[in-house]
Amino acid sequence: GAIGGRRRVPGERRMVSALYCSRAAAHVAMRLYADAVADCCAASAHDEMYAKPWKCRAEALASVNAFGPAAAALERCIQLTAAAAAAAPTFSAGNPKTPVGSGSVTIGGAADGAAAGGGGAAAAAVELVEYSDVDARELPLLRHILQRLQELARAAAAPVPPAATALLAAMVGAPSSAAPPVDHYAVLGVTHHASAVDVRAAYRRLALRYHPDKAAAAAAASAAASPAEARAAAASPVRAAVVAAAGTVFPMVAEAYAVLSDSASRRAYDLRRARVALSNKRHAGS
Repeated sequence: GAIGGRRRVPGERRMVSALYCSRAAAHVAMRLYADAVADCCAASAHDEMYAKPWKCRAEALASVNAFGPAAAALERCIQLTAAAAAAAPTFSAGNPKTPVGSGSVTIGGAADGAAAGGGGAAAAAVELVEYSDVDARELPLLRHILQRLQELARAAAAPVPPAATALLAAMVGAPSSAAPPVDHYAVLGVTHHASAVDVRAAYRRLALRYHPDKAAAAAAASAAASPAEARAAAASPVRAAVVAAAGTVFPMVAEAYAVLSDSASRRAYDLRRARVALSNKRHAGS
């Protein structure tokens, strides 16, 4: 791609990815988890070797109890971090603080005769330092968290026991391996006491952003362009981000709305959440 008539260089893609990742972290803090996951998709589309978006994505998914996808995201983060640590750069002899191939880039800017120190015009250099990634020293902790997420994912995939059995086990203090179901309220960004109107409004907001029709529209626009433009659009990280968000975020949003928009399914879902919470509370207090 190009920015202001210049070719996009790797350092700029990392910068854009880091900005998306920062916004994703802000969305997590605001409990807008679907938007956070979408921003992480965009960050990874701009820089597929950046581990931090996968870590943030795992945090957002775990926050809504989507333990399987969270484990997959964290596993990808660990793979990228371990690979980066294995390929740690060597340091230059002239400047031991500057690693060779550190990823810093120089972008030609406007002419600046004063910067050149002479009469001729010269391009000013703007150095983009490489944005920090996940520290390899975090790997032991991340692997421990991954193991726990995988355990929760297996527990969540287990058949739900009958209500009477679960209640009896909770009353006698039997060990509980129940994992909370996906928090559909958190997926939509509403409270557990949200009205049907609030649920519908939250769904519409997210559907307008992440519905697969957006990806289809992007594909149609590419097909209508010239062959060269179509190839460039197909490789665009922006289009990749739209497609990834549609494939990752919208199924969660659609499932949440399907459950919460129907009064009977919402009551059954709330009852299941209450059963699991009671069971786990009893187990923790025993």
